[in-house]
Amino acid sequence: AEAKRRMEEETYRVKEEHRITQMILKNAPVGIVHVGNDYSIREVNAAIAEHFGLAINDLLHKNIFEALPWLPKEPFRNALEDGERYFEREFSVGDPHEDSESSAGAKSNGDNSKNDSRDGIGPGGEVDSQSADSTASASDSRNNFAQKSGHFDIAIWPVESENHTIIGAVLIAVDVAERVRLAQQREDFVATLTHDLQTPVIATDRAIELLLNSAGKHLEESHLMLVKKLRANNSNLLHMIQQLLDVYRYEAGAQVHYFDTVNLGLTVESCVDSVSAIIKDHDLTVETDLPTNLKKIWADHPAVRRVLINLLENAIKYTPRHSKITIGARNLPTCVLLSISNPGSGIQQEDIPLLFQRYWHKSQEKTYKPSSGLGLYLCKQIVEAHGGEIWCESEQNQMTTFYVKLPFLKLEGKDKRHIKGKVASAN
Repeated sequence: AEAKRRMEEETYRVKEEHRITQMILKNAPVGIVHVGNDYSIREVNAAIAEHFGLAINDLLHKNIFEALPWLPKEPFRNALEDGERYFEREFSVGDPHEDSESSAGAKSNGDNSKNDSRDGIGPGGEVDSQSADSTASASDSRNNFAQKSGHFDIAIWPVESENHTIIGAVLIAVDVAERVRLAQQREDFVATLTHDLQTPVIATDRAIELLLNSAGKHLEESHLMLVKKLRANNSNLLHMIQQLLDVYRYEAGAQVHYFDTVNLGLTVESCVDSVSAIIKDHDLTVETDLPTNLKKIWADHPAVRRVLINLLENAIKYTPRHSKITIGARNLPTCVLLSISNPGSGIQQEDIPLLFQRYWHKSQEKTYKPSSGLGLYLCKQIVEAHGGEIWCESEQNQMTTFYVKLPFLKLEGKDKRHIKGKVASAN
């Protein structure tokens, strides 16, 4: 009798736990999917099914990549095979401007090397024996999902048994479409405001220049200094406005690059000459170490100049007086490696990964360094649009070096322009 009672209690406990779990699954305001080791959907709640106009039975027991074709494959493989966890903010679904293959895991872990086709590929990466039959239905599913676009914060993690064997994985998808919409509205507002500010600031810059040229010699020294400071501040403001507008162009995929062969050595010398007055004001010297056989690069010349001048201005800003900035370059098998080094207080190691983030700025000294926090972010956008790389290495109180790799391999054809990762004819 005692054994029977204990069995009944245990049965009741298990049933109650299952009931509670089912209630949580049913009423949760976020999408929840439980996947088995065979990638089939074992459990799914209404939140994610209803978002795409499906019934729960349309998803149950189906391969998750056929039922939800927009999901990234690699995180599921890593969860089921290696026990890895995965999280990605604002994962885009059904966005015609977003390549689902390259975005799979790219935002979260930066791995673009394993982009799998959704058609005819089994859950483990092998060729599906039923690919001919499933391709059409998977294509139809994608078309249906494309009509139900949205953004989700997604998390994927493994499920383990009592003996720590991986027996499945769980997906949580939180609908953040409203958050993304509001953020986009803010971005659009700032972009419009910035664009509208540019015209009066340019007009003010021209007016100050005219005043200095026509009446500067008649002004008292104190008044002349005041007007020159006003011009400098206005120029800084105009520079930040133009920088912000360029950032929006890059992020909207509207920035056009006109590619041609560029002599990097001459470009470096031109950039140094452009900032020579600032170098002199800071009592600095610049040494260039450029080989005579430095190969020409395939690039947009004004964009490359912008990167170099920005890196030079940063080096000048953080270099102690009476010090030397060094610019070097060398040929690599497929690209040119450029370096700009300066002594100073250096950059803390935990800050280096943040350098190229939008709006990030931190003065290394307890003094104000005027900055929009967009310069290095824009440099990264430009360099990556050229198929290159940019990074920083720094040692505290010693040397800081920014490296830029730019390819010299010429694209096929002539007079090319580059728009949002694609190359098109300039004519």
